Amino acid sequence: MHRALLISTLCTGLIAGPASAELRDVLTRADGLNGQVWLAFDEQPRSAELSRTAGSVSLMIGGVEVRNREVSPYRADLVSRVSITPVADGALVELGQAAGWQDVRAELRQGGVLVSFSLDAPVAATSRPAPSGPSATGEARTAPATDSQSASAAATHGEPAASVGGQAASGEAGTTGHAPADPAPADEAGHEPAAEHSPAPGSHTSAPSNSAAPVNPVAAAASSATGECAETGAAVAENPWDDESLHRHAACLTQTGELQPAAVIYEQMLAFAPDDFRALIALAEVRAEQGETAEARELYSQAASYAISDAEAARARARLRELQQR
Repeated sequence: MHRALLISTLCTGLIAGPASAELRDVLTRADGLNGQVWLAFDEQPRSAELSRTAGSVSLMIGGVEVRNREVSPYRADLVSRVSITPVADGALVELGQAAGWQDVRAELRQGGVLVSFSLDAPVAATSRPAPSGPSATGEARTAPATDSQSASAAATHGEPAASVGGQAASGEAGTTGHAPADPAPADEAGHEPAAEHSPAPGSHTSAPSNSAAPVNPVAAAASSATGECAETGAAVAENPWDDESLHRHAACLTQTGELQPAAVIYEQMLAFAPDDFRALIALAEVRAEQGETAEARELYSQAASYAISDAEAARARARLRELQQR
């Protein structure tokens, strides 16, 4: 069976790291009929309870502090919108379903919450394959959720991470999986190896091999940057949420002819801030260089509408006219 693999950054909080556990990243991955959404926080969430309504999935996440906002994903293959609302001792995160989701379940992982589900039909791949995800240690509880059920995952013993033990047997609220107390050391690239999972009591299936949380593709790619962009790549790998570091690395990649990696960075930035003139104009230049004139024109038009000065607007309109005359 054809298996399309997709990973895209839906939104990235380009912030320096506040004291509160702000939602900083939302990533999606689709592999054939399996899909995932990874919600990354600055600090470890304490619990996650999942429920479903028509066309959306709601997550009540404990132990975090967030701002009230709604994000429209740059690419909406799996998720049409992300709504974040602060509540007492946590946050309510609502995910709008752009595709049919079935057997939805949530689990705590190191640094965030992983939502896994089955798809009615494969999602067409629109970007490169996903890099391997980070491992998880500790323990959590998880269960498939239906329209009338909620699935919860809670970290225990103060551990900052969780892993899956498997799907719950029919009629049970959840299962528990245990990871080794002493996980293997990280590899040379800084990625921790996947933890081994023991089947939970009452569980009939083990965790799928692709259950690792998606990682930020920009940070993963930047960590292996070489040549002229090695220094800027290292800065992004160290702090993938820093606006200036991202711009410097993307500009370096553009100058060295690595246009698509640069475009991915700008797309990530626009996913979180679609009115970012600097990222819009830079991505438009990249698309024009790649020969994608129609998309470049659209980006220049957006940049002109979001310009904060007459000079910025004039620059965008001038480039738009140049493309229209081609």
